[in-house]
Amino acid sequence: MTQPDRSDLAAGLVFIAIAAAFAWAALDVRMGTLLRMGPGYFPLVLSVLLAALGALMLLRGARRPAAPAGPGQGQGPSFRVAWRPLLLVCGSALFFALTLEGLGLPLTTFATLLIAASASPQFRPAEALLTAAAFAAGAWVVFAMLLGLPFRLAGTWIGG
Repeated sequence: MTQPDRSDLAAGLVFIAIAAAFAWAALDVRMGTLLRMGPGYFPLVLSVLLAALGALMLLRGARRPAAPAGPGQGQGPSFRVAWRPLLLVCGSALFFALTLEGLGLPLTTFATLLIAASASPQFRPAEALLTAAAFAAGAWVVFAMLLGLPFRLAGTWIGG
């Protein structure tokens, strides 16, 4: 019998554990209904989706055998951490959290997407600028105009 793919099994378990933690936290917040969603509704839905993705990863890992070790490789899987992309993507989320009030939603969204996009080896500045501008405008339309959420067009740092 072949060994299951441990990386998919581990990823599935991690996804399910993260989903369970967020679902547990979301249950302490008002859910609301489908038509009048409360602040806990969306995190709970995302948690369920993440848990489903984790379950699919578990099934995939259980069904697919582990790759055989090649010459010169040990028995266990080896991997390298891509530090630059990891730091840029995590840093972009931190940037968003720290600057939303000061810069306003459109500018913060624009800069956050540029930071995250620069993590990709296929990063193209012109495409990234256009995509970030479209997403920033879309975020303003959806969250501020359509949903009426209290986001600022211009933040407190730039006179808003």
